[in-house]
Amino acid sequence: VKSHLARRERSVALLELKRRKRLAKVYEQRVQSMHTLQEILLNIESAVASADILAAYSAGTSTLEQYAREQNLTAERADEIVGNLEDALAAQREVDDALSATSDCIVGVSEDELERELEELVRAGGNPTADADVTSGTPGKVPYPVDAVMHPVDAAMVAELDALSTEFSALETSKQPTK
Repeated sequence: VKSHLARRERSVALLELKRRKRLAKVYEQRVQSMHTLQEILLNIESAVASADILAAYSAGTSTLEQYAREQNLTAERADEIVGNLEDALAAQREVDDALSATSDCIVGVSEDELERELEELVRAGGNPTADADVTSGTPGKVPYPVDAVMHPVDAAMVAELDALSTEFSALETSKQPTK
């Protein structure tokens, strides 16, 4: 444009300027179109990713529902099992309390008397665990094995706990990634 103006070719310079403006406008439109196309591609990729996520959610939901049906996993069953467990624990506490009360009567020593005697031993500097056993005279020995005292356990509760343990193990195994 400047060279045409220097040679006094004003009309040629004007045409050249118009051509440059049109090319710049076409270039700007193409850049804008390319930008729009890139946005559309990003939106498509986002939609595909969203569809994949929803498909995964759907598959996970179906699998969980099927597993829950197969294993009879319901809130009612869980409440029932927890209720049974609470009943069994309460019954065991009653048995323990009854046995404790019976042993206190048989021995003839109350819990308060034992606490007082223990405090006296501690004050006197004695070690109650190292003192001789009353029945055997042997220091630190218990006259009978502690494990020999067994409390009755509800067999149905044990079977239910074993079944739950098996279900849990199977669930943990299925969660491990496959190679």
